[in-house]
Amino acid sequence: FIYNPFLIFIGFFIIIGAQSEVEMTRAKFSLEGKYVFDILMKDFPTLQKRNTIKDSIHDILNSQHKNFLIMDENTPVGTLNRNEIIDALSKGLETSPVGAVMNPGLISLDINTPLEEAFQLLQGQSNLVPVFENGVLVGALDYENITEFILIKTIKETSFKAVSYTHLRAHETVLDLVCRLLLEKKTHKL
Repeated sequence: FIYNPFLIFIGFFIIIGAQSEVEMTRAKFSLEGKYVFDILMKDFPTLQKRNTIKDSIHDILNSQHKNFLIMDENTPVGTLNRNEIIDALSKGLETSPVGAVMNPGLISLDINTPLEEAFQLLQGQSNLVPVFENGVLVGALDYENITEFILIKTIKETSFKAVSYTHLRAHETVLDLVCRLLLEKKTHKL
């Protein structure tokens, strides 16, 4: 093992791959039994297809929105993100309509779609996805929204509960005791 550094290199990638697999399994477990309607964004940014890139720059500067659902009146027809808008601006397309530079390949979800399925579908996507209920647009969802849900759920499930001073003292080691006594001695001198 020591004489072959290539084995160390392989082992390193196996560990990284295993850690990624553990995180993915945790994420899927967090989403089990949840549906799109549980985390649906009802307030989401839209741009009209006929608006210009210049109009969309105004929307970017006046908000924290990074992803936009492109609408043709009340119907979603595409998506556009902040980077794509800035790219269009850098190409001199300031007066072009948003519809000319949008992503027309629209993925949509039903409100009753399991979150596990939505998570798989949206992995690597940076755009908003419209969510429908019986053919009516009711909200939007994006990958970041799902990962925030996972983060919040994980924190809630793993947060430490407060314990009493007596409980902490029962688990005190000799090293902890010495440190505590030194700290108490230092504070008494002040």
